Amino acid sequence: MKHWLDVLDRVRAKDAGTNEDTPELANKPSVAGKPIEAVLDGVLFDKKRYYFDEDNPEAYLTCREAQCMYYLLHGCTLIKTAEKLQLSHRTVEFYVKNIKMKLNLMTKSELIAYMMRVNFLSCVDDSL
Repeated sequence: MKHWLDVLDRVRAKDAGTNEDTPELANKPSVAGKPIEAVLDGVLFDKKRYYFDEDNPEAYLTCREAQCMYYLLHGCTLIKTAEKLQLSHRTVEFYVKNIKMKLNLMTKSELIAYMMRVNFLSCVDDSL
């Protein structure tokens, strides 16, 4: 139940050095050069794509994927995230799997480390 919190704590406890297993990013996530602050406000839908790197069009999040990452990075479990977004926990699991595939990451620890490195939470609005 506290798996995401444990993974988040382990990632935070690691040294500040670069993890060679996860790719580096030069920029924060954005849409056409704009930060993804509007991702979680309920106005934007899945047709919008939130790119991490303009040179890599495969590395983007849909609105729902961004919402799932927001809650997971705030320590919510898959089940709690699903409740907040009114989804099945299996759907949230599917979104997390897709994010890992898009970013070429294998583990949840790599995913969390990656999102922290690109300052994902500083790019989204906390007013949920």
